[in-house]
Amino acid sequence: MCKNGKLYEIFMLRYNFTGGLPENYANCSSLERLQLNNNLLSGRIPDGIWSL
Repeated sequence: MCKNGKLYEIFMLRYNFTGGLPENYANCSSLERLQLNNNLLSGRIPDGIWSL
């Protein structure tokens, strides 16, 4: 998902996605905005997300 560890924004709003967030989102060192409103996500949030 993150080419060379760089991804700035992820907007996935109102898609009714299910399941969890991929662990590799935590490898995106430049991630500034992650919006996942109005989906049906479940499971845990990757630990590394909180340190981005």
